[in-house]
Amino acid sequence: MNQPFYPFTILDEAHRFDFVSVGDKHINKTVVFQQIDKTQFYNLVLADVDSDGELDVFAVSNNGDMKKILATVLQCIEMFLTSNFKATIIFYGSTSLRTNIYQWVINRELAKASLRFFVQGFDGANFVDFNPKDKYSAFAISLKNR
Repeated sequence: MNQPFYPFTILDEAHRFDFVSVGDKHINKTVVFQQIDKTQFYNLVLADVDSDGELDVFAVSNNGDMKKILATVLQCIEMFLTSNFKATIIFYGSTSLRTNIYQWVINRELAKASLRFFVQGFDGANFVDFNPKDKYSAFAISLKNR
């Protein structure tokens, strides 16, 4: 994605990335990679960080910087996978609209991303190779050459 992204702070051994969304307001955000059981699978969480430090995955910021936030998430994914080269990241939106936005970004970036990453979609039963013509409820991404 040739889009500007926010600078971020790497925390928790590259399992958490904090940044500030700057639009109409300044909103603290985070990208967290949570290990699923004791596997090499990780859940990606994108959330607003409230004043108590709690994460809110359902917040609707409407800060006017969605593309920059998504570009930042992609940078965090790349950094995480570089540090955890055997990992597979599983993700979906906290709402169906957000899942559709993720699919739109993957559709747009697939040609470039597929040079470095395996990208899959969940078809309701299995993770399958991502096909831009199909609709998915979740996504998986991992490094090629791991």
